[in-house]
Amino acid sequence: MISYLLNLVRRRQRIKKRQRDRHELFNHSMGMVRKVYQAIEQSKAATFGDNELEAMRSIELLRDKAIAGNATVHSVDYGAGAPTDSRSEELSQKGVRYTTSISEICSQGNVTLKDRHLLFALVRQTQPRCVLEMGTSLGFSAAYMASALKLNRFGTLITLDGAAELIEIAKSHLRELELEDVCELVTGRFSDTLPGVLSDRRPIDLAFIDGHHDGDATLQYFEDFLPHLAESAVLVFDDIHWYQSMTEAWVTLTKSPHVVVAIELDAVGICVVTANKTTPQYIRLRHN
Repeated sequence: MISYLLNLVRRRQRIKKRQRDRHELFNHSMGMVRKVYQAIEQSKAATFGDNELEAMRSIELLRDKAIAGNATVHSVDYGAGAPTDSRSEELSQKGVRYTTSISEICSQGNVTLKDRHLLFALVRQTQPRCVLEMGTSLGFSAAYMASALKLNRFGTLITLDGAAELIEIAKSHLRELELEDVCELVTGRFSDTLPGVLSDRRPIDLAFIDGHHDGDATLQYFEDFLPHLAESAVLVFDDIHWYQSMTEAWVTLTKSPHVVVAIELDAVGICVVTANKTTPQYIRLRHN
């Protein structure tokens, strides 16, 4: 009985905390934080307009078509690999050649439909002029963000991937969706391409960092981004619990003096970043 009462009290405390957190985000003094919260709520409830739903439906139909076709893909992976790989930094830099299929890439990918909706809503709500994606893969996350940019009627997406084969597939998908005019695809290892892209495309308003799931690399990307960000920018980190090192990196990011608010949504971490130093606030919400 005592255990039941304690669990009930803890549950009520968690509910009250989530309510307080939502209230703080909804009424935050920084407009960008409020917009990010609105995007989170919109993606959770899927409260999109008819034109937005039609754009997303087109992408999902193409994704289903690609899965059904199940073409073979020969490519190179410059990332950290799966959690069981224990891939060295030297091997990641050299790259690992592999053969797979579009169906396998889609089934193993961690960007869920809910996450794709989130990226779309973030672009719609924050109205960025420059969006940067690290990890193009088959181009479907890029398609969601590019589609949102097109509905915004301004803005550009630059998406990076080390695998030339995947870039070509992504190009064909974006071309079929008539989104190539708002996209720039860059091929090469992040260490080679990111510095130039950041310098040429500054300021960056929104970035989706997905493709090299290594804790030290993630922290370095954050530092690399800082001088090139807009006055208030949004950084989205995928797979923050993919490795122990990623979880540790995420914890470090939540304490950065440049992070106004760090929001954890299951496997996704969102940081609202400013050039000015501040006291970071960490909030954990349920996405699903």
